[in-house]
Amino acid sequence: VDSCNEERECKNLEIDCDPPLEWVGNNGGPAFPLGRCQGDCDKDTDCQGDLVCFNRDGDTADAPVPGCSGYDDTGDDFCTVRPSETYLAYMGNSGVPADKFPLKLCEGDCDDDSECDGELVCFNRNGRTPVPGCEGAGMRGKDYCHNDAD
Repeated sequence: VDSCNEERECKNLEIDCDPPLEWVGNNGGPAFPLGRCQGDCDKDTDCQGDLVCFNRDGDTADAPVPGCSGYDDTGDDFCTVRPSETYLAYMGNSGVPADKFPLKLCEGDCDDDSECDGELVCFNRNGRTPVPGCEGAGMRGKDYCHNDAD
């Protein structure tokens, strides 16, 4: 099979149908925003739509990129689907875009609790301070909604 157009076909043949990692560029340019499994991104807004920038550095420089195939040990960051609901994702700021607010668990950028859904609260942080109950580094200096019980 030359392509993975049908998910069922891939499962039957037990082959990896995730797109391969592709280094497209760095720091903007005509290729931005990047598509799924393309890099090198620095933040979620470098990626198309609801894709997130999967950050790899230090001890995780050769970590596999969820939802992508192939291997890369350069430490470059790649756009991918959000690996889980608890993976930090930048959705917008100050209520824009309106369809993304109120923010759900581990979504940002919130300015106060009123921008978070239900009982979630806005976790204000400096740099890339870990957000309790959430995974990933998120965008530097952005604040994310979380469950205060975590």
